[in-house]
Amino acid sequence: MAKAKGSSVGAGGGTVPETARVVILHGQERFLILQHTDELRAALNAKHGGLEVFTFDGATVKPADVLDECRSLGLMMQPKMVVVENAELMLKGGEDEEGGEGGGTSPAGAGRGRYVEKTARELFEGYAEAPEENATLVMRAATWRPGKLDKAVEKGGGVVIKCEPVGSAAAVSWCETRAKKHHGVAIEREAAELLVENVGADLGRLDSELAKLGIACSSRGEAAIGAGLVKEMVGASREEDAWSIQWAIMGGDAGAALKELRNRLDVARLSPVVISLACVDLARKLDGAVRGLAAKEHPSALAGRLKLWGPAQQAILAAAARMKATTTARLLEAAVKSDMRLKTGQGDQESIVEELTLRMTSVLGRARAGAGVGAGGSR
Repeated sequence: MAKAKGSSVGAGGGTVPETARVVILHGQERFLILQHTDELRAALNAKHGGLEVFTFDGATVKPADVLDECRSLGLMMQPKMVVVENAELMLKGGEDEEGGEGGGTSPAGAGRGRYVEKTARELFEGYAEAPEENATLVMRAATWRPGKLDKAVEKGGGVVIKCEPVGSAAAVSWCETRAKKHHGVAIEREAAELLVENVGADLGRLDSELAKLGIACSSRGEAAIGAGLVKEMVGASREEDAWSIQWAIMGGDAGAALKELRNRLDVARLSPVVISLACVDLARKLDGAVRGLAAKEHPSALAGRLKLWGPAQQAILAAAARMKATTTARLLEAAVKSDMRLKTGQGDQESIVEELTLRMTSVLGRARAGAGVGAGGSR
């Protein structure tokens, strides 16, 4: 197998090579991590005509279970992708323990007749150097400690990709590439610059806006997304309106949230798509906060990375402290799916955002009740 070098991939980075059997995706730009995973999954599925995908949570899974899945034969002999979320927690679990559950043994203290279990990192170092041909192991992490594992991955033909937030200039270039490659529409440079100015360099939000702009551009028969369309559909002034529905959802009261939703739709005349984007943004922040807290990231650093300011910071971090990554992951997935239904005409738009608002409010209501903390964070 040809060796695929590890790399630090920013907004304009390439794709993960199909030949990589072990892939480490780490960093604070969650959208890039998901993008690389989705592109690799699609490439492998197209190449083999089918792919089994298994997902584990590194906070709870045993290293041996992940490796067993990688080494076992897939259904109908199909290749498989094994994804480990919060991989840093799985690797950290047994670092300070003399002996772990599920590991292989290696001689230690020769002459003393004593053996110790291999650490999680040692197990994966051994696997990475000689990975299974029919399995692709993808380890995803918000934080990462470089070491022998990285070298073992590269030695075995895998890649280590650092996915960090990007600056405005890189975000503009990313928008140009992403619009054409993923959304099938060109965007003028001036329009991309205005989009980044209004939205910021958050790639997840930029991608949502590009999807909306691409649909509008195609429906109007325009050759490319221009600055005029961006001014019309992505005004910076919508931030206050968007936060109003997010704040209502954070309160956990279904009646109050629906009342605010009707106000945004009927009085402020906001598009259901804009409401949906606000819900996706909230779900993304909650998911990021839960994962950051699980990785023991300092709350102030976490708030800065997720752009949580004022009352939002306290409310979201308080809710995240009572939620699980599996819950916020499902919530984010539901928000993204609802957003795509809106943009592809799959159902009544207002009904879709009402359903999403109720679902998110229910989840946040349970988190609030568990914490005993109100939306503003006070008891």
